[in-house]
Amino acid sequence: MKIVKLFTVAVGVFVSFQVYAQSCVTVFNQDSTLRSVGALNKDGEKTGIWKTYDANDKLMQSGEYKGDKKEGVWLAYDKEGNVDIEIEYVDGKANGPFKKYYRGRRPEIEGEMKDDKKEGKWREFYDNGRTRSLGSYNSGLKTGLWRAYHRNGALQAEMHYVSDTLNGVLKNYTAEGVLVKASEYKMGRLHGSYEEYYDFGYLKEKGTYSDNQRVGKWEEYYENGEKAA
Repeated sequence: MKIVKLFTVAVGVFVSFQVYAQSCVTVFNQDSTLRSVGALNKDGEKTGIWKTYDANDKLMQSGEYKGDKKEGVWLAYDKEGNVDIEIEYVDGKANGPFKKYYRGRRPEIEGEMKDDKKEGKWREFYDNGRTRSLGSYNSGLKTGLWRAYHRNGALQAEMHYVSDTLNGVLKNYTAEGVLVKASEYKMGRLHGSYEEYYDFGYLKEKGTYSDNQRVGKWEEYYENGEKAA
């Protein structure tokens, strides 16, 4: 097995060698800091385990190549060397589980990838382990019902998406479970009924929107529940 060292310059990486078998490759930046380590096959394609490093020679990413394409589980690391992101690749594209972690491997985000795009159910977590948000993607775009939660686990918001755009009723709640707003959207713009409440549940105002503009009669209420003049 040959060992080959490469140096990066402003216009890229220059390679000058003949490969007769699999070759180990070490790539350096212009300032001689380590950039990446891996191997090339007889056709000059990346193969086997590759690792990339930051300017302080700390590991940033590691995973396997087959025929110059990422394959299997790839890991990204934070500055302390903890696993930050875990992605599965098939034939050079992200296909399979995606996981992002807080320090200590507690999950922060979990979902599925399909052809480099988010697909199916995705969930975000607080650092206390409780769910922060939950919903689905279709070809990388939010779709259907999504829910967001407060740190205490109470529902924070409930909304609907069509092709990554709000469409339908958006409801917002306090951490104590009180509804504070219900607003209707049509493809990302306020359109339809709108109601806003005080934190203790009394109606504050209500009316109608049309294409992001208030229209028609609006009603306002005092904190004691009485209608404003």
